[in-house]
Amino acid sequence: VYDRFKIVAGEDFTTVQIECTRSDGQSGNLTSFILQEGGFRDVDIPSTDYCWVEGDKRIILLLFSVGQNVDGVLSDPFMAMIPSVDQYSNGYTLATLLDGVQNYTHFINLYIPKDFFQPSKIFLNDQSLEELNV
Repeated sequence: VYDRFKIVAGEDFTTVQIECTRSDGQSGNLTSFILQEGGFRDVDIPSTDYCWVEGDKRIILLLFSVGQNVDGVLSDPFMAMIPSVDQYSNGYTLATLLDGVQNYTHFINLYIPKDFFQPSKIFLNDQSLEELNV
């Protein structure tokens, strides 16, 4: 089970580093490479790994969730642009379709630097992730 990330460079000679930690806390991948302006690299990362992606110059990070036909995890394929850390907020309200006409299951991907991951302070429907055992 994995997700595909596309890293696109905004400038020549951009060094990209990817440092991952496995869900059991062990060190995972440590990858480094150089891209030219407009150049990109696709990287498949296990869905259970937590990774930090950093460029020494401007980069765009895109997530491609491969969908359940590929990895067996209940989800539709999608693409999301991961904003830089300075664009993060400490509160979000998400609009979802009301159930009634069809039965929908809603999913959310959270991007949290591991140094700031505090399950007791992240809430979904007024319950902490710690209480939900997520």
